[in-house]
Amino acid sequence: MSAYSASPGYFAALSDSPSFRHFRILLAAAASGFIFCIIGGRVLPMPDLGGAQAVASGPLASILAPAGLIAAMLLSMIISSLIVWPDGPHTGMFCAMAGFSALAVKVGSIKFLLLSRLDHPGAAYLPLVAQCAFFAIWVVIAEMAARVTCPWATCGRLWPNALGMAWPISAADTALPQGFPASTGWLTRSAAAREFSVVAVGSGIAALGLTVGVALVCEFFTLRSLAPGQVVFALVLSFYVGSFIAGLVFKTAPTIFYWLAPMVAAAVSYLLAMHMKGPYPGYPGFWGAAALPIYYASAGVAGTVMGFYSAMRTIHHAAFEGARKTQTA
Repeated sequence: MSAYSASPGYFAALSDSPSFRHFRILLAAAASGFIFCIIGGRVLPMPDLGGAQAVASGPLASILAPAGLIAAMLLSMIISSLIVWPDGPHTGMFCAMAGFSALAVKVGSIKFLLLSRLDHPGAAYLPLVAQCAFFAIWVVIAEMAARVTCPWATCGRLWPNALGMAWPISAADTALPQGFPASTGWLTRSAAAREFSVVAVGSGIAALGLTVGVALVCEFFTLRSLAPGQVVFALVLSFYVGSFIAGLVFKTAPTIFYWLAPMVAAAVSYLLAMHMKGPYPGYPGFWGAAALPIYYASAGVAGTVMGFYSAMRTIHHAAFEGARKTQTA
């Protein structure tokens, strides 16, 4: 059943078209990529000019760099939320992170950094761990923005319906998955409410660990090159599989734990690579360290969002089919 009645007409038929929905998502991702390349390309140091030091410093090169990247991310999410609406709030986040991967491709590979530290290869990974901490904060800001910009940008209404157009959409499509446990009044809640929050955080940590573990296993087979295109493909696929499996297992885990999984995987990879020797100069000893943190923050998070919502779709479809068979029995 649709939450909104739809009168017959061209717009109602168009709104049901998967092609039109995919076009809006591609348009939002392209717009986000343009924003990141324009703003981020100006504030983020590039290896072609700064060499290996630019790769090592990354978003921590100056105060302007993280501020510019956060501003580009917020602008991308607002524009993406407007374009992809009435999809859920994380669709805009997915489009922004997918567009962010265009800037990651411009940054290049980790090879320049490793070649510059042949005398102390382990030291090359320390600044990358610091970048992981920044991008973890970045992901938290993105999650908060996703839950604010989507209702704010649309004033809590469907734009087509506000214009008098029919737009059929199910109630489940606009439902927000569980996010942050509410912080206000947490200590004054009932014992049952506090227990639920603790259980949710526990399942979130378990979901994060499972996502990281599965993704790293997948990266062993997919992340076999330092080429930017291969890295993007490997991270999208690996974290899609990881979050999909974790989403099926831990159905009540807060979404923020899924989104943080790529940065945790990156930090673990760099810490392991510090004590491992690569097969040849310029290549890390641990396969997960072949990607820079900016790839994990862009392609990795985008793959995680896709995998999580694919799991939710599978769960809801199974519940719907179960209810239908019960009614027809």
